[in-house]
Amino acid sequence: MADAADSKSAGGNIVRVQVPPSALNIIIKALEMLAFQELFLLRRRRGIRGKMNRLNYEFFEEFKHLNKLCGEIYMSNTGVTDYINDMEGVSSANTAVKGWESDLKQLKRLRRIRNSLAHDEGAFNETLCTQSDIDWLKDFYNRILKCTDPLSELRLNLKSADSASNRQSSKELNNGGVKHENSHGSIYKNNEKYDKKEHKYLWIENLLYFVVLAIVIVIIILAGLFFIWKMLY
Repeated sequence: MADAADSKSAGGNIVRVQVPPSALNIIIKALEMLAFQELFLLRRRRGIRGKMNRLNYEFFEEFKHLNKLCGEIYMSNTGVTDYINDMEGVSSANTAVKGWESDLKQLKRLRRIRNSLAHDEGAFNETLCTQSDIDWLKDFYNRILKCTDPLSELRLNLKSADSASNRQSSKELNNGGVKHENSHGSIYKNNEKYDKKEHKYLWIENLLYFVVLAIVIVIIILAGLFFIWKMLY
């Protein structure tokens, strides 16, 4: 808005008139409004993208920790993949371990997300994971430490089955223990007879040794006496 003096009122009373704004001012204000809207939308998009990045980065780090733990078990750099391969190599475990199939599917799905974040351009700016996925990775990490993960439970089940089998075998051996003991008794008796016979031969051998030794000593003494007698006479 602008005020200008009327030419007819020069030197008299001043009359002010309203001049319409120029087209340039209108364009400038419109551009200012557009710039403000773009700035607001940009900040909003950055806020949403920052939240997505935080989840993706946290997921990536948790998967890295799980992969490192599994790698220490398998002594490799592909720990989670090795764990998955072991689970896939067991055909009947899904009936022996509760939640076997669901854990296997979840591991494979989260591994695909990790691979996408690691290899796909711009993947960290997309919504690929949720907070529940991150929580599941943390929980599975703790399950491995507590030996409550699928493979640990499978090993415990197999160990229990082996212990039951060993107890059954021990019971069968105990039932046949009398016969086993008698066979060892007969062997012991045979050894006793052999020891007595061996002791008898050993006594005779020692006696002969002392007789021969005594004869040698007598010969040496007689030879000495004979030598002395020759020296004197």
